[in-house]
Amino acid sequence: MENAYKGIKKIYLAEMFAVLSIFIVIFSVFITYSGIDLTVATVILTFSIVLEVLEFILIFFGATQAVKDEKGFNNVRILVIFLVIITVIQTITVGNGILSKGLGIANNVLELFLILNVIKACVTIADKLKDKKVSNLGKNAVKTAIATFFISLALYLTIYVIGARSGGVITEISDILEVVIIMGSLISLLIAYFMYIRMLSMTVKMLEEKCDE
Repeated sequence: MENAYKGIKKIYLAEMFAVLSIFIVIFSVFITYSGIDLTVATVILTFSIVLEVLEFILIFFGATQAVKDEKGFNNVRILVIFLVIITVIQTITVGNGILSKGLGIANNVLELFLILNVIKACVTIADKLKDKKVSNLGKNAVKTAIATFFISLALYLTIYVIGARSGGVITEISDILEVVIIMGSLISLLIAYFMYIRMLSMTVKMLEEKCDE
């Protein structure tokens, strides 16, 4: 299980980049709605995209190594390729509101499937090694990931509804609500990622102990 150990360790590091990226997005939201020069927010978001690309690269190499011990990681590699393509298109079409939003939703859906496939592969390994603690943690992480995804989606749809109906005096109130909703969505994602990362950390520890035997 040495390949799985080294591969999942890379994925664990990659997801740390993902969490950092979410914090950067939160920071950029504050800047965007605080009236500071939007150029600053754009630079920060660009840095977030760079981190996301680094995350995908690490996950791909990690999955490529881990697949030697667990075939389930092959799906992870395929999903990463699609995510990279969508991220590149998003960067190119950043000025197209409708397309950008559609790609954003597609990105979120694929990221959910990516996380679920990583967890599924880790749970399979844990079951093989008869580690119920990691297996149960993985199954709970799946439930959390799915729940937070739908919460996040519902919050973003709320933003679009508010945006469509706002106008005049209501616009200022809508901006405040939009910030609150976006922050709520990002915080819910952070909760899911922290549980997911904890599961990855436990899996790495489990495999490290196995490799030391």
